[in-house]
Amino acid sequence: MTPDPSSFFPEPLSDDAPLLFREAGEKAYLLLNRPARCNAFSLPLLEEFRRRLIFLEERNDLRVLLIAGAGNHFSSGLDLREAASKKTLAVDISSDSFPLTDALKKSLFELFPRGEKRGTLEVPQGFRMPWLVVEILLRLAALPQVVIGIGRGGAFGGGGALLASCDIVPAEPSVRFGFPECRRGIVPTLLHPFLERRVPLRGLLPSLLTGRGIGAAEAIRLGLVDEAADEGEGETWAEEAADEVLTGAPERVRRTKELFRAPTRDLVERSAVGLLRHWESWNEPTAAEGIAAFLEKRDPRW
Repeated sequence: MTPDPSSFFPEPLSDDAPLLFREAGEKAYLLLNRPARCNAFSLPLLEEFRRRLIFLEERNDLRVLLIAGAGNHFSSGLDLREAASKKTLAVDISSDSFPLTDALKKSLFELFPRGEKRGTLEVPQGFRMPWLVVEILLRLAALPQVVIGIGRGGAFGGGGALLASCDIVPAEPSVRFGFPECRRGIVPTLLHPFLERRVPLRGLLPSLLTGRGIGAAEAIRLGLVDEAADEGEGETWAEEAADEVLTGAPERVRRTKELFRAPTRDLVERSAVGLLRHWESWNEPTAAEGIAAFLEKRDPRW
């Protein structure tokens, strides 16, 4: 069955916006909208995702957020072609609404030059993009809304971590997780603090070491997702789960999520360390070769 996002976005989908958002009653919907690129995380997509989460943090009238990917896949993770760009960005860390750990802030000032505007740093695009991924995953955990993600097709790297970071995840038979960082010459430090909130490290280790994909049945067994849905029925399953969430007392549902899902100090600190270690490995020759081989569709020369 061809995936049909019309239940989420009844209007014709725009090719211009990498992330679509709408509200309906007490529900909000986000659609990763780069199907030609398997919904890979571009910088504009990540920036818009962050902006929408900040907006949702103040919207107690919206109680459920549903997230899906346009087309046949959830997300292939970070757009490596964009992340490999030499472009730099001026990032204002002095007024950032999401608190940085003191250790990370100090490291950033040591790593990157100060921008022209007070409180800004000139940060490479290849650092800003994974930084946004980490921030988005932390914000999802802190969000007052219950987050439901639809598992369909590929969910690789950051895409897999995003899907697994949702509070409730139905999985269609086509879903396939993968964490191919080692195949790209990168140490997989960026995502594991978030993945380990669902799956013990021992269960993830074979995939992290080999890059081998994880199918729907194995994902359910490990706990990366919660329940099976028929192919093409993920949206229907998610809508029914959202309606069940809405039968609960709003304040009690929010407090329950906060009790079990709110990011801990340890998670914030580990994610900061993971981001810095990711950047360290990203700048080594091994990563340059692995990413080049991936983009050139050839075997890496280790």
